[in-house]
Amino acid sequence: MEATNSFIIAMRLLLIWLVLSGLFLYYKTTILLITKKQILGVFSRLIVSWLMLFFACTLFHVSISNALLPFFTLLLNHLQNDYIASLSLLEQTTQAIQIDVTLLREIHPFISGTKYFQYFHLLAFLQTLVLVPAILFAWPVKRALSRVFLVLLSIPLSVFSLMINVPFQMAYSFETTFAKLAKINDAVRPEPFYHLWVLFMINGGNLIIIVLGVVLATALQKKYLSFQQLID
Repeated sequence: MEATNSFIIAMRLLLIWLVLSGLFLYYKTTILLITKKQILGVFSRLIVSWLMLFFACTLFHVSISNALLPFFTLLLNHLQNDYIASLSLLEQTTQAIQIDVTLLREIHPFISGTKYFQYFHLLAFLQTLVLVPAILFAWPVKRALSRVFLVLLSIPLSVFSLMINVPFQMAYSFETTFAKLAKINDAVRPEPFYHLWVLFMINGGNLIIIVLGVVLATALQKKYLSFQQLID
């Protein structure tokens, strides 16, 4: 177990180093040209916007969760064909989503038609994702319209990041439970096809997706700026 944990930590550090090295090479020209005043402005905007978005997300996460539940439900039901799932927010706690499922086939030791439920906490995923709009708002640009463009891009990028992560985590939480119950009853349940994707996301992949989203947004912003210059 210790050897496995050490390997995971080493791989995470290697991944971080590779990502940071790649970002430096990609933005090398911008980094070398930026002034101390601009650096101070970037970090000031980043800290202020991140704190504001973090607390706003924490305060309004119930409304955000309610808006996202239909999409999570749709994707969760398309990821597997073992059960039908329905999602709802718990009344007694605003930080948990209750996932109710009805089995469509026998999953040892459960028979077809068995109803089962688990809880899922979404707030931590939302709080992590506020990095996307915070970074894009803080990004060094010369025009106000470019900043607005980046902030608007952060919305679909954040939603997309949630959709390729949260439903898989939800489905995998059930798979973990089913696998444990099967093992207790001397049965084996094969790993789902998205097993490696979930491990990737758990071990830092979600942050890589955020970084890739920022890279994509800044690349689109450059094209937008070039287009604006042509019009002007």
